[in-house]
Amino acid sequence: MLYYKKISRMFYKLPQKLNESLSLTLSAQIFSVPYAGFVLKNFSGGFILGNLIIVPIYSVLIILGNLGGIFYNVKPIFQHICDLVYILLISCDGLIKLALKITPQIIYMSEITSVSLAFIFFSFILIKKGYKKFKYLPIIFSIGIIINSYNAIPCIECININNKKAFVVKYREYSALITNYKIKDSSQKESILNSLGVKKLVNIKDKYTLRIKNQYTIYFDDSVKIYDKGSKIADIRGDNIYYSKFYTHQYGIIKLDDSDKYSFLGVRATAELIDGKVLVLKGCEK
Repeated sequence: MLYYKKISRMFYKLPQKLNESLSLTLSAQIFSVPYAGFVLKNFSGGFILGNLIIVPIYSVLIILGNLGGIFYNVKPIFQHICDLVYILLISCDGLIKLALKITPQIIYMSEITSVSLAFIFFSFILIKKGYKKFKYLPIIFSIGIIINSYNAIPCIECININNKKAFVVKYREYSALITNYKIKDSSQKESILNSLGVKKLVNIKDKYTLRIKNQYTIYFDDSVKIYDKGSKIADIRGDNIYYSKFYTHQYGIIKLDDSDKYSFLGVRATAELIDGKVLVLKGCEK
């Protein structure tokens, strides 16, 4: 495992078993964090606690499962194995809930942030190898992460929540999930908001109007209509986006991406509002 030995030397004062588990966990995250951010769009700092406490329980469950298959026909032994499995599952469920309370919240990571972190990591490797000309790359990519996190440009994402359409709107400090899908469970609501990197949930029953920087007005009802100072520049209806093209004065039609049509929180299209025009970053031109 990459950097396992170097990380292990940093924790030389810890007991051997704890040192090995912690070093293995951290060395595995070097590449998995950017990958998880790019694919899952989130990162949780609770992986250390999970690997140290919860994963060993699953290891015991695997052993008990194999023993259960062997002693299936020996009812007294099989019953005791089932009781142990039940106790461990209940304990594991309680530990997971406890870990979620004491670990940091899930952090939203966009594709740009994930790619930038990967390049920062490789830049440090090159700098350490003696390629000093790359010493400014981490600063440049860090600035890119900050700018991307600030959402300087109004952005609208079309997503799915349990096969129901929803929209994420981000602009500067404002970020909201707008949907007519009711999320009753508070823990699920918090998890969804953290996964999407938004601050609040807006449930709409019939109609909802959102105004952005005294220029854009967005109407949410059966469709989503976007106006720039009174002129309609985009209309999201069904699986299509009808919009005013960014580089020309013509209108275009974008079909929402079908690859994420049934995935939970899958982003089917992303549109940015720039100077009264719409720049669609994800979707299929019709």
